[in-house]
Amino acid sequence: KDGRDALARHLYGTIFMHVVARVNEVLAVGHDRMGARDSMMGASTTMANTSSMMTDLGSASPEQSPTKQAGARVGLPPFVGVLDIFGFEFFETNSFEQLCINYTNELLQQYFNEVIFDHEAALYAREQVSWCAQDFPDNKEIVELLAGANDGRRARRSLGGSGQTSSMALAGVLPMLDEECNVTGGNSEAWCRKLVAKYGSHKRFREVKHRRGNFIVQHFAGPVEYTSEAFLVKNKDEMSPDAQECMCGSSRGFIRQRFVEHGRTFGTQMAAATGRVTRAKAYSVSSEFQQQLFDLMSGIRSTMPHFIRCIKPNPKNVPNDFHRRSVAEQLRYQGVLEAIRVSRAGYPVRHRHREAVLDYRRIAPREMRRRLEMEVGRGAFTEAAELLFGTLRDILPGIPKGGLQVGMTMLFLKREAAHAMDAELRRVRVAA
Repeated sequence: KDGRDALARHLYGTIFMHVVARVNEVLAVGHDRMGARDSMMGASTTMANTSSMMTDLGSASPEQSPTKQAGARVGLPPFVGVLDIFGFEFFETNSFEQLCINYTNELLQQYFNEVIFDHEAALYAREQVSWCAQDFPDNKEIVELLAGANDGRRARRSLGGSGQTSSMALAGVLPMLDEECNVTGGNSEAWCRKLVAKYGSHKRFREVKHRRGNFIVQHFAGPVEYTSEAFLVKNKDEMSPDAQECMCGSSRGFIRQRFVEHGRTFGTQMAAATGRVTRAKAYSVSSEFQQQLFDLMSGIRSTMPHFIRCIKPNPKNVPNDFHRRSVAEQLRYQGVLEAIRVSRAGYPVRHRHREAVLDYRRIAPREMRRRLEMEVGRGAFTEAAELLFGTLRDILPGIPKGGLQVGMTMLFLKREAAHAMDAELRRVRVAA
């Protein structure tokens, strides 16, 4: 039965890849029709293979940037790729599928954090503003908890791999699951015990003591309790070399070609050039899922991304009905609240010098107002901003150290500083 299911999954995956390739060929412009698009297909195939894992409306990636072509072949025409995936999943009973989906969302959230971080870093550099990188949230701990330290770093770099793992890489929920699947007599309870022994003190992992075999992972969107019972059964991929050989000899050319194009290697392999022998590769649903997910992330990283978050106002799909609870859940589980937290990091309040000076000159100390008006009168708003906000930074209570900086063209404020200045402005207006 396990061999039959593994063969069916593999056949489904190869046909899915073929369909996507044919669609791209029909829609393509040039002769080199696939290129970087190949890497965009992988996760879709894996999600199909692991019980309909396509789930959140996520990132839309437009044409390639000349400076971000790592992993993509030079000379390809621009393309638009759309990654459509539901958000974070949290049900009454959460199993292997939910862990894979939530791991995908962790990687996408990590990429979103990096995009915002890079954008902010470039802006601060242009404005010559000093800042602290630690102000920005990072879900690296969760990614490494799920994928292992080595694979977590690989996820961030989106590099390919041979499928071999070091002992360090085995530290991780998914690598340890693969290891348990390869152990004679391995079972879900033993795997869960090993996770607790390894990660019992990890702040993102928790054992559920009153429900044996259950554990909690603290994801970026919130805690999720997983039931380990069926993890090993769902992760095993026991397609035999005999089954592959049989399909490669099929009388139907379509089936035969699918297994020729996407066949697996079994047993030890010897490199022709070096004579080096590599050990037999162990296949599993999670390892194939991760490999294709890394390929997907590599493709995404070669693009200029845009992010779209879609919120349904109610679960009934009817107009003029706002369901507060379901909207709040979507905001949390689609990463919108985390996105807001990322956007608020650093200096979230920015004003152009002209607008900032005109808005806040009312709270300038009396002794500097004449000079300030002179600078405004001659249109020297940069000098006026340095004069006004350099003084307010030192004398206005409520502005924390480093909470206000004057850039080359903009004023940068942390939320506390913005609140303090707005409160002072309201006080002055009321007094007037």
